[in-house]
Amino acid sequence: MLTHEEFTRASLAVVLATSAVLAACGNADENLTAGQKLDLAVAEAKAEGREIKADAKDVANEAADRLDKLGEKSEAKAEQVGTAIADAAIVAALNAKIAQDKDLEASRIDVLAERGRVTLRGTAPSSAAAARAVALAKGTDGVASVQNELAIGKS
Repeated sequence: MLTHEEFTRASLAVVLATSAVLAACGNADENLTAGQKLDLAVAEAKAEGREIKADAKDVANEAADRLDKLGEKSEAKAEQVGTAIADAAIVAALNAKIAQDKDLEASRIDVLAERGRVTLRGTAPSSAAAARAVALAKGTDGVASVQNELAIGKS
């Protein structure tokens, strides 16, 4: 389908070709026959058509480039969303494990995740409980590393 600009150019080419034919018919130049004048007008119209075709290719290439860039942006956003979902799943799974562990259930442990890197913050009742929280984190699907920032003491 032609864009508005392409349609306008094509219409202009037709008008120019028609004008050239009409001018050729009314031209007093006796050196060219009517057929030659018509051939000249057709050649001019073909040249304009080639220019329009080249312009259309440029427009199509520009549109393709823009679509490629849009696709790249969409892929990047999709990756960000996927990472955020994966991190949320890690936090939910680890919070559930901590809540079910009898040594950690009363602890105030905050779980943060960013790109699979987990940070444990808050207070654990003992060193053993803190080590248990780290072990639970390391055993959670999707966890790449664990940063232990837990303090030892009563919550």
